[in-house]
Amino acid sequence: GSVTLTNPYTASISPAAMARHSTSGKIATASYFYHNGYMRLLLTQHTSDGVVDASFGNSGIVVTSLSTESIYPRALAYQSDGKLLVGGYSVDTTPYYNAVLARYTSTGTLDSTFSNTIGGSDGFIKFCWRSASSCATNSLYTGVLAIDVQSDGKIVVGGKGKVSDAGTGYTAALARFNANGSFDTSFGTEGRNLYSPGPINSDSEIQALRIQSTGSILASGSSADGSAHKAFALRVRSTGSLDATGQSAFGDTAGNSGCATVGCIAFSYAGSTGLQGAIGLAEDSNGKIYLTGNSGANMGIARLTSVGALDSGFGSSGSVTLDAGTNYDYGNALVIDSANRLVIRTEVGQTGDAATCIFRIGETGVLDSTFAAETSTAGKICHSRSFGGGTPINNGLALDSDGNILYNIHISDTYATVGLRRRRP
Repeated sequence: GSVTLTNPYTASISPAAMARHSTSGKIATASYFYHNGYMRLLLTQHTSDGVVDASFGNSGIVVTSLSTESIYPRALAYQSDGKLLVGGYSVDTTPYYNAVLARYTSTGTLDSTFSNTIGGSDGFIKFCWRSASSCATNSLYTGVLAIDVQSDGKIVVGGKGKVSDAGTGYTAALARFNANGSFDTSFGTEGRNLYSPGPINSDSEIQALRIQSTGSILASGSSADGSAHKAFALRVRSTGSLDATGQSAFGDTAGNSGCATVGCIAFSYAGSTGLQGAIGLAEDSNGKIYLTGNSGANMGIARLTSVGALDSGFGSSGSVTLDAGTNYDYGNALVIDSANRLVIRTEVGQTGDAATCIFRIGETGVLDSTFAAETSTAGKICHSRSFGGGTPINNGLALDSDGNILYNIHISDTYATVGLRRRRP
């Protein structure tokens, strides 16, 4: 149930993201590694059966580098035509952080038809989240952390952007691109918008997003203001404005749930004491919304109704916490299977016993003991990593057409080898 790939540069690889093409079943991964002073982007593609796709790059591998900058991928998505979108950030020696969006053809070459008059051409775009007239070329603390593609081919990305060039604070941001890479000016201000989902003056970032069937955009992430850390979710209309009015208004319409504005909800998981966040986001067939992140030292999961209220029918007042290990656990991704069960990827960042774990829980928030029943910890399965101390951000998780669970992971003790695993439901 696993395939491996070794870095041709014989350097340690950090896996960051994974995507599955809904029609062909092909699986792509994005990782990064250090070589000659900078981080390089490494992409792989496999067929649905786990065979290296020789039509992609050099024997299924593509490496992209910038001459004087490092590249860190954080998000990956397929278009319906098989082209691959990569989001993240680049860092130069200043250091300046630039939001990055790149597109590759189905054969692994940068797509020259994807360009932007503000941010770049030949398939690789660096951009700022504010309008061109108010944004310096380089902007501290910005990045793309999430991608989804609308049915009309427009591309929505989420992440974090600076409110101004002065200072180091950042806030949640969304942008929408046309299929050719230009900004969609019908969205926000010149195709971009900044939001304030956390306490006033807090730093915040969008870590996950999805396009709803109505065309609205659901997004989630984390906000921090000193010791006040909260997860948040918000819903944005097709114009980029928060869904804050009318019968379907999302979140706390009084604007006092911890959000600085209406149209969102901010909360702490039950029993939590530490940093909060909502890195994973999914929606079930009944329109209920699930978020996962961390709750103190444990993984946290919350369920919202379709209008953004914590759902009391799930866990304790709408949220549950689960312990994957003896140190910090982060729920990095979640998907929902055909039986409305949650499959959650968790990273455990404990020195000497680091692991990647897959949980499955039922609709009420109870661990599903029929999953991985052959193990001593039914309801979850963990794979040890050869390094610890620090929790990697890796959101690689998907279901194939048969309901099998796909995820990417470190394989070897030297962690210069990464791979894919497939587990039956």
